[in-house]
Parts: sequence; C-alpha cells; structure tokens
Amino acid sequence: MWLVDYSGIELRILVHYSGDPVMTDAFMQGKNPHAIAAEYWYGKAYLRAITRNPALAETYYTGAKNTNFAIHYGARIPKVAATLNLPIELVRQKWPGYRELFPGAFTLPEKISEQVLQDGYVTTAFGRRLYIPRREHRLGVNYIVQGTAADIIKIAQVRGHDYLKAETNLEVWQSMPIHDEIIGGYPRSRGMKRLRPLLREMGEVMTDFPQMNIPMKVEFSIATDCWANKRPIELEETA
Repeated sequence: MWLVDYSGIELRILVHYSGDPVMTDAFMQGKNPHAIAAEYWYGKAYLRAITRNPALAETYYTGAKNTNFAIHYGARIPKVAATLNLPIELVRQKWPGYRELFPGAFTLPEKISEQVLQDGYVTTAFGRRLYIPRREHRLGVNYIVQGTAADIIKIAQVRGHDYLKAETNLEVWQSMPIHDEIIGGYPRSRGMKRLRPLLREMGEVMTDFPQMNIPMKVEFSIATDCWANKRPIELEETA
C-alpha cells in the first residue's frame, strides 16, 4: 500500500489566514517556523542540544511547536509557560519579543472572532461557509482551519481518483482518508520503478491549490504488510 500525508497542513492553513510575515517567509524558503521559535525560547541551549542531545532538542522543538499552534488559537502567558516548561516570569519577560517575532499569529484569534460576531460564519479558502453560533465566536479559528483542511482532502481525493483512473485504469487505487492522510493500494506486479513517477505526479495534483497563500506539501510512505509498518519513500531516483 502507499500512503500520502499532508505535511504541516494545520500550520500552513493558520499562516494562510494570519498572514504572519516571518512564518510565511519561512515556508516560502523551505524553513521551519517551529525551529525559529525553539531558538527564540531556548536560545543556545536548543542549538547545542541539536548535536549533543537530540532527545532534549526534540523536547525543546515540541514545546515551541505546540506554542506556535497555541498562540494562533489565543493562548497567553500561563498556557505558554506550561507548554514550554519554562518559568512564567521568563516567559513574561520574553513575551513582547515573541509577539514581535510572529505578529500575525497573535492577531488571528481576535480577527476571526470579530468576523464570527459580525457575520455568524467563517468562509474556508475554497468559499464554503461554516456557520457558528455567535456565543462560540472563540471557536472560529478551529472551524476555519478544520473546514479548509477538509476541503483540501476532499478535493485531493477527487483529483487523485481521476488521475489514477486515467493513468492506471484504477489498477492503482485510493482506499480511504484518515485525517490528513490518504491510503491507497498498489499491486506488486507493477514494480517499484513505476511507483515513484506515479506518486510524484500524485503529489503535484494533490498540492496544486492557488487559493492558498502558503504552498501545500505532501510526503509519501509505503507499507508491504500493514499500515503500522509504513516507511518513507524517496521519490527522486538516486544515482
């Protein structure tokens, strides 16, 4: 079986709506906004840990990653301090710098809340309205992110089906979506040499979304026995 997973889809959608300049620039240059945040919060300790203590570096990175998501949804100093496992006074001291680093992420929750209070709905990047009770206006970011992600997956399924039908007459097929991943089948008789170019083209049709300000990215895996044993597949041929 083959599996395609949208990489960082939630943050990419959040940045599409927030328009945060630093995160946008990071995605456009193939950089990682979470690594930028980890370096800001943990400084040299994070940079040293990358080579000396990878497990600790991963802990720092995860804290920064969760914090980047949290601020898009309205988290503030106490929640961030707990997420980063840092003293609340240190977080309070560095808070203004974090707001300056990622200004768009901080303004998104209020912007979407005001939209819900005014209109009673949010609109996904593909024009679909999601109606929200005004008393639940704080959930607007959740609605717009999950709604846009659902649109992307549905469109990708249709495109993927049409492509596989045209190219293989559904000898290669899609089985099901699971969250931001799509699982499909591939007969062994076709051989691996024919799989890579097929998946490369699948990646193209599943990430072509001009509606999005941030490019979508997918990663492929394969499994020969069960989903739990999947492994990444490099789509570029090596010499």
